[in-house]
Amino acid sequence: MDDFGQLLTQWTQIELDVKKLQEQIKEKREQRQKMSEKAIQFIQDHDLDDNVFKISSLQRDVQLKHTKIQEPLTYKFLQQSLDHYFEEHTNRSDSYHKENLVSYIKANRKSQSKSTLDILKNPHM
Repeated sequence: MDDFGQLLTQWTQIELDVKKLQEQIKEKREQRQKMSEKAIQFIQDHDLDDNVFKISSLQRDVQLKHTKIQEPLTYKFLQQSLDHYFEEHTNRSDSYHKENLVSYIKANRKSQSKSTLDILKNPHM
């Protein structure tokens, strides 16, 4: 029974340590997000989008990365797209629909661009 008490004590201590570390990670992520926003704004304001910034003390390069994010394919979106498609394309053949329906859905899907900082390994390592 003594071993069981020790086991629970150690487990509890580890669980408390994990929670403390998770809180520290959360704070670091928030700091990183604020710094990222400032750095991205500076890079964009000064037209430095294509530059690679060398951080020689860390043997890393940093650059701005642009990512296109598509809205998810939800049932609501598909229903609206299909309704709209068939309203616009009445009296068309089945083969026409087979060739064009997926393209129509893709073209009408909303997207947005997101900019993030990306750490690259230094090629000289």
